[in-house]
Amino acid sequence: MECTIEDVYNFYQEYPEYIGQLKVQTRYGYFNILACDYTAHNSHVITVKTNLDKEISGSPDHLLWVNNKWTKIKDIKFGDILQTKEGNEIIESVTLQDYKLDLMDLQVDIVEEFYANDIVSHNSTVLDALIFGLFGVAFRNINIPDLINDTNEADMVVEVEFSVGRTNYMVRRGIKPKIFEIYINRSLVDQESKSRDYQKYLERNILKLNRKSFTQVVVLGSASFIPFMQLPLAERRYLIEDLLDIQIFSAMNVALKARVADMKDEYIALCNAIELQNEKILLVKSYLKKLNSDNVNAIAEKKQIIIQNQEQQNVDYDNIENIQQEIVELLKDTLNNKPKIQEKIRKLELSEDKLKTTKVRTEKESEFYKENNQCPVCKQSIDDTFKNKMLLEKTKLIIELESALGSLQKELEDSESQLNNIQKLIVEAEEKTQDIGKLQSSIRAIDSFIEKVQKEIEDLQEKSGDTQEQETKLKALQVELGTLTEQRDNLTSRKHCLDIIAIMLKDTGIKTKIIRQYLPIINKTVNKYLAAMDFFANFSLDESFKETIHIRGSKERNYYQLSEGQKLRIDLAILFTWRDIARIKNSANTNLLMMDEIFQMSLDQAGIEDLLKLIQTMSKDMNIFVISPQGDLLVDKFVNNIKFTEEHGFAVME
Repeated sequence: MECTIEDVYNFYQEYPEYIGQLKVQTRYGYFNILACDYTAHNSHVITVKTNLDKEISGSPDHLLWVNNKWTKIKDIKFGDILQTKEGNEIIESVTLQDYKLDLMDLQVDIVEEFYANDIVSHNSTVLDALIFGLFGVAFRNINIPDLINDTNEADMVVEVEFSVGRTNYMVRRGIKPKIFEIYINRSLVDQESKSRDYQKYLERNILKLNRKSFTQVVVLGSASFIPFMQLPLAERRYLIEDLLDIQIFSAMNVALKARVADMKDEYIALCNAIELQNEKILLVKSYLKKLNSDNVNAIAEKKQIIIQNQEQQNVDYDNIENIQQEIVELLKDTLNNKPKIQEKIRKLELSEDKLKTTKVRTEKESEFYKENNQCPVCKQSIDDTFKNKMLLEKTKLIIELESALGSLQKELEDSESQLNNIQKLIVEAEEKTQDIGKLQSSIRAIDSFIEKVQKEIEDLQEKSGDTQEQETKLKALQVELGTLTEQRDNLTSRKHCLDIIAIMLKDTGIKTKIIRQYLPIINKTVNKYLAAMDFFANFSLDESFKETIHIRGSKERNYYQLSEGQKLRIDLAILFTWRDIARIKNSANTNLLMMDEIFQMSLDQAGIEDLLKLIQTMSKDMNIFVISPQGDLLVDKFVNNIKFTEEHGFAVME
């Protein structure tokens, strides 16, 4: 039956238990009405009439399909071309009414285009609302204030409800007044002092996605979507790192750099403190020298100091000899075996590459015999007996290659383990060599010190005065100097460890190793989706995220050398691949996919059919929202559809 939006509003107000259960008839079928409420209060009303007496009224910001683009009613002019249910009509008048109305609207599963009084009308705010609600920005390239309705210029609020496992979340964000709230199982999460920190909590702890990754995995729209292949290489890396949940290494690298900078400042401060301490000790010793009146005692004391330092030198020499013996034991046969093992690994890796290449070629040949009954070159039929024979041979060869690969990889792992053990021994030997260097430095320092003390004995003169206080002060200064020196040495050792960690955290370190493991899966998945859309090309990304595209019968190409339809198929395949990778990695497993005006892009009819088949297959496991003004072409392609018309400024369900 026909009813106004006000009828639906009154029904939901009286029977709230039925909210979301009423259905609206559209050109795509019936669809649930999720909500009905006022969207503009005391709004101006503009009436548009066509040369064939069609009429529509709405707020100044209401969108109509005029001159082949979405245009606000307030920007429509006399003579513009307006698309209607029967075709194009000429706008005959645009009138600002002398009254204002409170306007209502519906919220349904998908609302983008509908017929209002047989006129094509637009209400596509779902993507802007979704992106603004979750990330505080617009999906399209517009300023945030432009999202607010021009009529009331306030009270813009978006609520996004979703669940992760058994946990329910709701994000509430608004402008005029400014609102940003996160609820977990209906409980408000304590807000940080800064909204930026609150947003980081939402993205890192709940969504597990930032806006750029969200629009690459969840949203595919014609408004402001930038396909992965059109991103700079640095942004491609950032996106993949985010999907693989390895940006923690980048954060660790930033933190490490800050720590190294702090450590550098601390090292400089320690060196300055040690230099100052040495100057203090030098002054005290000089003063003691002047105060010491007993040449005999002073000389005897200094001789004793020399003896103690000589004894320390003997201990250092013994330690050096012991460490050298330990190094000999560590490196016994190690240096001779290292080149042999490295050469063995190199040969094993070459053999592995050859086996993999042979396996790939054999699999392609096997696939050729499976899929072809005639030769694509000479057009001659392939005999079944020959075909079965070749398939059997290829299958047997593949099994043999896989077995050989398994054995080779086991041998490669063993060799790499041996090489790692050797490297550890070499590192340990290097550390012991550093210990020897420290001992030798100590011996040289003692030699210098002994030489200095002997010179002091020679120059010592009798001085009067109380030396006890100065001697106590000297001992305290020396203890403090020892502490500062120990701190500096420890800092140097820590700096060495951090240098090693820095190498691991660079882009060429751990992250590259992880990405290298996922690249074959990424390339295989992209090619799977390309094949599903009848685009039989071999697409691959390398470790720098540069693409290589091989199309059968043509030379190697890059993304920008393809047709628009081929580029769109690759964009779609990559979008679906990111969702699969995110689900495998469990960094962003979502059952939501928004596709905004995707059928108005560069797909031909065959491409549209292939994409529809792919969507129907994927829709079993996820909620796919397809927003399109081409409703008549897609009406029989989906189970659930919705359409709106407008009468006298009100949206009415057909």
